[in-house]
Amino acid sequence: MVSNWEWTAYKLKYNKHYPPEHDYIHQWRYSAVAEVVRRNHREYAEGRVAYLLNINEFSDTDRKDRKASGNVILEPDEKKMAEVVYNIGPVTVSLDHLYPEFYEYSQGILSIPDCRNGKGFLKHSMLVVGFGTDPVGRDYWLIKNSFGEKWGENGYVRLARNAGNMCGVATFAQYPVF
Repeated sequence: MVSNWEWTAYKLKYNKHYPPEHDYIHQWRYSAVAEVVRRNHREYAEGRVAYLLNINEFSDTDRKDRKASGNVILEPDEKKMAEVVYNIGPVTVSLDHLYPEFYEYSQGILSIPDCRNGKGFLKHSMLVVGFGTDPVGRDYWLIKNSFGEKWGENGYVRLARNAGNMCGVATFAQYPVF
C-alpha cells in the first residue's frame, strides 16, 4: 500500500475527492497500479522492456470505470501474431528501425539481415494491419508507418515474415482490450 503522503499527493494532482468509506478502496487500486509502474520503470532501466508506463488520472479506478481496460501482450511468436491479426485485428509492434534500408524503403518486401530483435533495440512503433505472400512465395507483414503516405508503399511497408522475427516485429506485439 502506498503511503498516505503519496496517496494525498496523487489526489491533489488530479483533484480527486472521495467519501471516507470509498477512499481506502481507491487508495488500494492506486497502490496496485503504482507498483506495476515502479516495476516497469525498473525493467525499462535494465533494458528488459522498451516502453514506459506512467500514473494518470485513471490510476485509482476500476477497469469498468475506464473506456479501455488495457492491452494484451503477445508471446514473441510470428505464427500466433498472424492468428491475432487475422481473427482480432491490427496489432501494435515496435521495431529496430535505425537502418538506411528502412528510411529509404519505397517498395517490395523489406528484409534487413543485421536488424536486431531485442527489446532494448525496438524504438519505433507501427501498426501491423495484415500479412500475405507475394507471387514468388515470400511471406510478409503489411505494416502502417507514421511517416506519411510519401514513405514506402503509400505509408506502408511489407516486412519479411517468418524470417526469424525480422527487426523484432513479434518481440513486443500487443493489441487493446475494451
